[in-house]
Amino acid sequence: MTQTLFDGVEVPYAPVRDRVDKFFRNGQNVTNTISLSGGNDKGGFHLSLANLSSQGIVPNNTFTRRTINLGVQYDLSDKLSVNGSINYSNEYNENPPNVAQQDNTIPVALYNLANSMPLDVLRDNRFDENGNEAVYSRFRNRTNPYFTLSEQFQDIRRDRIFGNIALKYDVLPWMYVQGRIGQDYWSRDNSANNYPTGQASRPPAPDGFVNGVYTQEARRFREINADFLVSGYKEFDEFGVNLSVGGNRMYRRSDRNFVSVTDFIVRDLYTVQNGRVKEPQYSLQERGVNSLYGQLELSYRDFLFLNGTLRNDWFSTLSADNRSILYPSVSLSYVLSESLGNTPTWLSFAKLRAAYAEVGSDTDVPPYSDVLFYEIRPNLFSSSPVARVDGNTVPNPNLRPMRAAEAEVGLNLGLFDDRVSIDLAAYQKNTTDQIVQAQVSDASGYEDTFINSGESRTRGVE
Repeated sequence: MTQTLFDGVEVPYAPVRDRVDKFFRNGQNVTNTISLSGGNDKGGFHLSLANLSSQGIVPNNTFTRRTINLGVQYDLSDKLSVNGSINYSNEYNENPPNVAQQDNTIPVALYNLANSMPLDVLRDNRFDENGNEAVYSRFRNRTNPYFTLSEQFQDIRRDRIFGNIALKYDVLPWMYVQGRIGQDYWSRDNSANNYPTGQASRPPAPDGFVNGVYTQEARRFREINADFLVSGYKEFDEFGVNLSVGGNRMYRRSDRNFVSVTDFIVRDLYTVQNGRVKEPQYSLQERGVNSLYGQLELSYRDFLFLNGTLRNDWFSTLSADNRSILYPSVSLSYVLSESLGNTPTWLSFAKLRAAYAEVGSDTDVPPYSDVLFYEIRPNLFSSSPVARVDGNTVPNPNLRPMRAAEAEVGLNLGLFDDRVSIDLAAYQKNTTDQIVQAQVSDASGYEDTFINSGESRTRGVE
C-alpha cells in the first residue's frame, strides 16, 4: 500500500520508526582546563583557563565558551591587605534551537508529523522549483525542519567580565575598615537571526522584492556595587560587643540596540541595507539603590545573645517623596544548655529564641514606572516626525516601598549527643504596601498600572 504526499511523491503507507533518533544527534560536551597557583607567607594567587566546546542535539547547533579566572590575596603590610578576583568569558552560540513557538521550531514540526511521513522525503523535497519552502502541510507555520536547518541562522556572541577588589585595614587589634567595589558587565553584540526568504508561513513581498526578515541586536548590561564597612569586636569581662556600620551603592544600567528589516532587494542577502522596511529601536534603563546599615551584637557568657540591625534604603525607581524606607530587626537567643549547671545527660543542646524583623523593597517595579515618557517613531508621517507614549502602563508617582514585618519564637533541641534534633517555631508575617500590577480599563488606552495593595498576614507553626 502506498500514499501520495505533496508534489505527487508516492511512498509506502507504513509507520516510520525512530524518527527522533534519526533526526537528532547525541549531544557532546568537551571541557579543557589549565590551572596555575602560587604564593608565600604574604599571600597568593590562582589562575585558571578553560575551554568548553559543545554540540547540541540539533545537527547545526554548536556552543563554545572560553573563560579566564584570576584570584589574588596579599598582605601589603601588617595592617593593610588586599584581595580580589576577575573573571572573563567569551561565548558563541550558533543556531540555538527555537522553543515555545511554531515557525522554525523543529520539535513542533517533528512531533506533529503524520506517523507515515518519511524524513528523507522532507529532506530531499524541502525546496520547490523557485527555491522556496515546499509546502508539505496545510499548517504552514510548521516549517519543514530541513528547510529550517538549511535557511535559518541565529548567531549569539556574548562577552562577560565580572569581579571585585577589596582593601582591608586593621585600625586596632579589635577593629578594621574595609572598602570594596565590584562590577558585572556583559555585552551581547552582533546577535543576528532571520526568517528565511521563501518560508511558507511568511506573507509575500511587494513586487520587486522577496520576503523575509532579518534582525540585529546588541545588548549591554552593567552593575556596579561599592560598599564600605567598619567593624569591631571587643570583650569586657563576661560581655562581648560586636558593632558594624556600613553602606552600599548599587547602580545598574541596561542598553539595547535593535533593528529589524523586512523584504529584500537581493535574495539571500541578509543585511540591514538590503531591507525595504527598517524598524530601529533603542532602549535604556537605569536603576540604583543607596543603603546605609548598622548591626550590634551583645553577648553574655556565651549563652545570652542580643542582636539588632537598622537599615535605610533609597530606591531610584520610586518618586523622591516615597523612595526612602527605614527598617529594623532585633533578636534574642538564650542557650539553656550553657547556662544551666545540671542538665540531663540526654539533653545535648537547648536554645530559646525570639525575633522581630522588618524589610523594605521595590521588587517588581520596572524603572520609570512613576513618570510618563515618549518615544520617537522611526518612520515619518507626511515628512513629520511622530512621537507616541512608550509602554502600556499608567505611571504612578505615589508608589511606596513594600514593607514586610515578621515575628518569630522558637526552640532548638539536640538530644542524645545530637543524634536527634528538634526545631520548633511559630511565626506571624504581615506584608503591607505590596507592589502589584493591576489591570485598568481598556478605554483608557493603557493595559495596566502598578499600585500598592492592602495588608496580607501569614501565620504558621513548624
